[in-house]
Amino acid sequence: VETIEELGPGEGIEDDDFLDTNVKLVLAHQNIIKMAYTCGAFAIIVSALALAFMMAMSRRLVYVALVLSIGVSFTWGTIGIGISPKSFVPITGIIALMLTVGYMFVVWDRIPFASANLTTALTGVRDN
Repeated sequence: VETIEELGPGEGIEDDDFLDTNVKLVLAHQNIIKMAYTCGAFAIIVSALALAFMMAMSRRLVYVALVLSIGVSFTWGTIGIGISPKSFVPITGIIALMLTVGYMFVVWDRIPFASANLTTALTGVRDN
């Protein structure tokens, strides 16, 4: 048996080594089934936790999401200014912040209605 050091570049490999038709592909379907079960269980757990979180915060969830989007826009612009002040990133962060704050002023009075709709929808999902 020769080692890699003994073989030069291109030696030891034939062109038809990659096209060997006698090689059988063995697919262990038990592993695929286990992976599908694991992913399904993980999805069920994450979905249940998300539903529980939304049910616990259904009255305040829209407010929190709106304030969080303002915070993310502000952070985006601030970090963009800190990292590369002459690039396009801080400009888009500041524009996103202005649009988000403007959106907040427009929809702030409508949030209680949206929260009531969200609570009603989540109650229906929980009951079924």
